[in-house]
Formats: sequence, structure tokens, C-alpha cells
Amino acid sequence: MIRTLAELKALKGGEESTRGSRKDMATNSSMWTLLRDIIDSFDSIVQTEIDNNMSVAEILTIVTELEDHSHNYEVWMEKAAVPAGETNIADQIGTVGGLGAFQVDAGNNTWGAWVQILGSADTPVRTGKTQFDLHRIIVEAAERNETYYFQIGFGASGAAALAAEEIAEAVLEPLTNQVDSGPLVMRSEPADSGTKAWARCMCPGQDTATLDFYFGFDEFVH
Repeated sequence: MIRTLAELKALKGGEESTRGSRKDMATNSSMWTLLRDIIDSFDSIVQTEIDNNMSVAEILTIVTELEDHSHNYEVWMEKAAVPAGETNIADQIGTVGGLGAFQVDAGNNTWGAWVQILGSADTPVRTGKTQFDLHRIIVEAAERNETYYFQIGFGASGAAALAAEEIAEAVLEPLTNQVDSGPLVMRSEPADSGTKAWARCMCPGQDTATLDFYFGFDEFVH
């Protein structure tokens, strides 16, 4: 579309530069006039749409954010070596003294209790980042070789996340009662750095069913 518009503009410019020198101009003047009006009208429509919706600068800002979001380094987390209240719950994997996988436990054919997996001081991990997108988990161990329902919530508490519908969900099918086959992709909206995260699970038809897991996210600037 952009190339076509540019070509039409070039054609229009060529018409204007040769005006008066073409012997057949009288015959084709109506065509050139119509073409010029179409190009001018199209220019006006495009500019109006940009003005009414978003500026070019805003579009470039969004494109830059998407680029930063899509091409960056992934971070994986484990239980903090020295947990502190609701501020330090998770450390980057490999931290000296890190306590390994997080664990949630199902209730009696219902959801288990919410377990905090990110504290208010746990993000950003990388200096200068302002948001994160939690999007993958990997199961280290499952108590039962059964279907699990899994939720991650973002907010002051699990209950608050549920009420605000700030919840990402997944269905897990462990291959054995020990190890899953690989990372599970989850979808969530970007969260501001410092946002707390919570997890819980359910194992339909079962009373108690633990699930041990790690989670990964990317960080970016908004």
C-alpha cells in the first residue's frame, strides 16, 4: 500500500512537471485531475486516521515496546534462600542457598490454598526493567499421575487476583508422577515490576496432590 501510494505520488509529480508540454494533455486532463484528487483524498484520510487514533510517535513507542518484549533474556526463579515476609519470596535459579522448586497442594476435589511465588522486591531481576511477563513453568514433581488444574494470580493476594480476574490458567498432564516432559507455556498480561504473584492447584477427584515447579518470565521496559 505504501509503495503504491509513493508510485502514484511520483506519477502525479511527473504529470505536474510535464503540464503544458504534453500534446495530448487536453485529452487526458480529466484522468490526471481525477488521479490527483484520489491521491490527495487518500493522503487526507490516512492523516485523519492517524490524528484521530494515535500519532506516529505513539506507534513507534508501541513497536519499540513489542521489540523489547519479544527479544530479551528469560529469567527462571526458585524459592528464595532467605525468604522475607511478602517481599522476598523468589530468587533467580542458581542463587547460593536457593531452596529449589515451589510447591502447591490441591484441596479435597477443590482448589488448594494460594502460595506466594513472587514478592514485591523480587522484580525487576535485571536493572532498569519495569514490567515482566510470567509465561512458562516446568514441573519437577507431581504427587499423582493425574490431571492437574493450575492457576497463577497477580495482585496483593491470591483472593485479590481472583476477584480482579488477574489470573492465568493451565491444565497439566504429568507423564509420570515424577517429572513433566518440558516447560509449559502460559499466557499472562504484562505486570508491573514489584507485583506479587501467587499459585494454586486442583486435582479433580483427589484429596491432596502436591505439584513442585519452577517458573520463568521475561522482563522489559514499558
